Amino acid sequence: MGDARETKLKKLIFIFYCLIEACFLLLGILFFIKGQYYRLLGCLMWGTILTYLFLIQPYSKWHRVPMAWNDPRALKKQNLITVLVLFLLILACTLPMGLAPAYNGEFPQHRNQYELLARSMKEGHVYLDYDDVDPILETIYPYDPAQRAAAGAFYHSDNAYYKGKYYMYFGVVPVILLFLPYLLLTGHDLTTYHGTQVFAAFAILGIFLLFRLLAKKYFRSMSFLLFITL
Repeated sequence: MGDARETKLKKLIFIFYCLIEACFLLLGILFFIKGQYYRLLGCLMWGTILTYLFLIQPYSKWHRVPMAWNDPRALKKQNLITVLVLFLLILACTLPMGLAPAYNGEFPQHRNQYELLARSMKEGHVYLDYDDVDPILETIYPYDPAQRAAAGAFYHSDNAYYKGKYYMYFGVVPVILLFLPYLLLTGHDLTTYHGTQVFAAFAILGIFLLFRLLAKKYFRSMSFLLFITL
């Protein structure tokens, strides 16, 4: 009775999976015809995620492969797979950052504050060296958009303004750890997205190591596929 119920549930899951994938396929074709390639990319992405979730469902035989804590040879293979997944994930999360003009230096607007603060700290102060501070801001309340608009004041958005100076209100740790040392060593600014790539890569590495520690200490029976998925 239990086996029959399990078989029926597997069939229902498979049918549900096929229906959703068919919807993604039809939408993808429609977006391709309309030339909406970014939406086509979205269909491909979610279709791939759904396929992965289908493959790792609890009834999958992949779930029967545990973490090989006590088998050095098998553990070595699992470690190689983990490193490969880690590397691919870092690439997937960091490479697209350079496509955004606001972050890759083409049109930085107010998103180059870490670079500007690194220059400022090199000069021995913490305010940002904007050379176009509008004196009108000193005659009004600068945080009131209505007063700014009425006075026709020019201002740098997403900054803190105080007594004729602009300040960055984000934390300075990235500047101290990376942006300022890079500037001092090379004489050039570290573009914001490059700094973000470095920190993102280390964050992903740290999460992998943390999950491995938790799995080894508290969830030794966890399947290898579940570990990779998490």
